[in-house]
Amino acid sequence: MSDPQYEIRVDDDRSWTTNSEFAEYDATHFVAGALLGGAEHVTIRQVEGFDDDE
Repeated sequence: MSDPQYEIRVDDDRSWTTNSEFAEYDATHFVAGALLGGAEHVTIRQVEGFDDDE
């Protein structure tokens, strides 16, 4: 079974993708940081086929 993979996008065009075994923990912290930093919109979605080399 592969690790979960998430893509997070913030309203100011920042984006971040994680596919580690700690992806849910990492994604939660990224979203919290973006909101505390003043972001109005943050989206998170589970993705498949993320390539670490990109």
